[in-house]
Amino acid sequence: VNPQKLIAAGRSYHVPLVDNETAANRSINRRTRIVIMPKIDQFYDMIEKEMKYYTPGIGKNLIKSASLYASEAHKGQFRKGGKNIPYITHPVAVMNIVKKRGGSIEAQIASVLHDVVEDCGGYTVKDISTHFGTAIALLVDYVSETDKSLTWKERNIRYINRLKQAPRDAVIVSAG
Repeated sequence: VNPQKLIAAGRSYHVPLVDNETAANRSINRRTRIVIMPKIDQFYDMIEKEMKYYTPGIGKNLIKSASLYASEAHKGQFRKGGKNIPYITHPVAVMNIVKKRGGSIEAQIASVLHDVVEDCGGYTVKDISTHFGTAIALLVDYVSETDKSLTWKERNIRYINRLKQAPRDAVIVSAG
């Protein structure tokens, strides 16, 4: 394993904790993974590299713009349970899943923006609409929880009911 390549790519790799091969130790080793995430300046390079796989044109530019917008919105946020893993790695991972599942350009853009309204104070669906258009803003709205005063169960019931009426792209973003 070349850690420098992993660091540059933001990848993870498996490191066994226990050497002897008992059934119990194999179970422990399967769950053991070291995750190496890029620094935020390396993240911008990752976005640039990822963009070469997209069809040239407006979609590519909007995806890049949305990724940078979301990165700025999530600046200073980190993943729960992760040590210094920038939160933006989650929306970018969702965007890649949506792309692999055949989501439209709009769904890919919405996926990278999906937590901006919900988790970044001061951003609204109207802001998303202004910057990225109504179609993308509607997808973000479908997958955003805006009423944090409800219990976890109430929020999830409301979320599921919204998805029952949602367009296919919103469901793909949600499943990402």
